[in-house]
Amino acid sequence: MKFLKLTSTFALLVLMTSSAMAQFASKNSPSPAPSADFGMFEKADKTQRFSFFLNYGAFPISVKESTVKFSYKDESPSPSTIVQTINLKKSTSANGISGGLEWQSRRNLIFRILFGGGKGTDKLTSATSFTFGAGYAFGTPRFQVYPIVDFVVSNGNMTFADLKGDGFTVINKEEFTSNAISTKLSTSFSGIKPAVGLHYSITKRIGLNAHAGWLIGKANGTTKIEFSETGPRDADGNSTSITATELLSESNVKFEVDNIRETTRTSIFNAGGLTWSVGLTFEFSNRMRDND
Repeated sequence: MKFLKLTSTFALLVLMTSSAMAQFASKNSPSPAPSADFGMFEKADKTQRFSFFLNYGAFPISVKESTVKFSYKDESPSPSTIVQTINLKKSTSANGISGGLEWQSRRNLIFRILFGGGKGTDKLTSATSFTFGAGYAFGTPRFQVYPIVDFVVSNGNMTFADLKGDGFTVINKEEFTSNAISTKLSTSFSGIKPAVGLHYSITKRIGLNAHAGWLIGKANGTTKIEFSETGPRDADGNSTSITATELLSESNVKFEVDNIRETTRTSIFNAGGLTWSVGLTFEFSNRMRDND
């Protein structure tokens, strides 16, 4: 329900913003003759700028300082077990690399998608994030400022020690044959992020960009323990993979944070707060600088 409310709110914001900005651009657009001024192109020109960007920045997943105790026993006749205690360090974000595409229409509407991930301070926690945003560009062909609203779906992950299998390990009815089964915790969030972007064209094909925003995020779904291994190769020589998940509420899972057992969601992660990124932009096309 929270996810649907966030999605509908985002869609309404994008619709209202796009409509208002399109009307503003329409009222202030000149005759269809080409011009060197920002955003003034023939009506037939659908795209002003289309680019790929690669950034380094902070993902909006924070981790609280805490002591985590985790234990698990598989469902086979001779079960394998994990018993682990981890002292987590506080981190306000996960820092790492993101990449994405950005499209600017002839009405100066901006749309972008990006995906990336990063590590927390303790290196045992990490985050991945997918973002779609819409906004409006102001400025000149060389330098632009654009307020934008992003819709964000993110994951917080925590890595445990491998489950030491014995050649026959059963996890939620899936049979694993590896002696080292990757084990991690995964929890999901979604949210809305008002942000501001900057773009500076160094040349017609290469530029600099920066983004800063504030995420308002909520938990989405339940926390799970995920298991995976690379299985034997198939007849074509391709590697196969086996995966399974367990909920925190299962009787053979015990997950405690500061000596309090958690069975639905984990309190170690929180989504929200300041996010930022800086990086390079590579232009596939840039009609604003065709005369350079």
